[in-house]
Amino acid sequence: MPQHHLKNENLETNKEFQRYLDVARIAALEGGRILKNGFKADKRVEWKGDIDPVTEFDRAAELVIRKTISAHFPDHEILGEEGGFESGKSKVRWIVDPIDGTANFTRKIPLVAVTIGVEVNNELAVGVVNNPIMDEEFYAAKNMGAFFNGERIFVSELQSLKKAYVGFGLRREKEYREPMLAATEKLLSEVRTIRRLGCAALSLAYIACGRIDGLSEICLKPWDMAGGALILKEAGGQLANLNGSPFDLYEPTVLAGSPQFLEYLISVFKDVKITFPNQDFKN
Repeated sequence: MPQHHLKNENLETNKEFQRYLDVARIAALEGGRILKNGFKADKRVEWKGDIDPVTEFDRAAELVIRKTISAHFPDHEILGEEGGFESGKSKVRWIVDPIDGTANFTRKIPLVAVTIGVEVNNELAVGVVNNPIMDEEFYAAKNMGAFFNGERIFVSELQSLKKAYVGFGLRREKEYREPMLAATEKLLSEVRTIRRLGCAALSLAYIACGRIDGLSEICLKPWDMAGGALILKEAGGQLANLNGSPFDLYEPTVLAGSPQFLEYLISVFKDVKITFPNQDFKN
């Protein structure tokens, strides 16, 4: 697995992040094999609440990912969508979504990803987003740059709003849908088009490589964003929460794009008021 030289002057930190990146990529590949093998199969779908599907492939992939991480770093914390929080003695936390885009996966739509983020001292240090169905791997380590299938990537330098492609996410619940509609209509009137991929991790990775220019999404969990957020930052992008405040992985909203495009998105969504349920993922 190719390595990339880090720019950070702290050599021990460089080596540490590189080790985490190597294991994250291996773990994502292992989990991805389960997704790829099950993608065309008929699936028994269960539901978490009314609208969040889960399959046996979600659980099997996360189990393999957790085992891979723990085999290398038994003292590290792990936070996963299916297995919850596993405490550890270390300053390092792995944040795992075995299938981001499970709804797509159940319908055999290939916009899915295994996504893994690694926090060190509460700051993202490593991100991996792997779409095994399309053989696409995005990854980054802090101060190393972002890569797609081994090639360096950067966010779009698009200057014209009228040519912009923007990812977005809405929920059907009235308390979330209605506050977002006016801002989303304004967005649609000013950009080329909006796209809902149904996979926040891929949306962030697609901004990182210039396939789309921005993203507005709500009702997210940290595992939806952890891998893609670091990749986007290392590709030259920036993130914020919906009201324009500095990005917090543990808040349920995100705006993302190039620095200039993020400013535009903040101007569109800054007055949206939504109250989200309290969720504590930090412990």
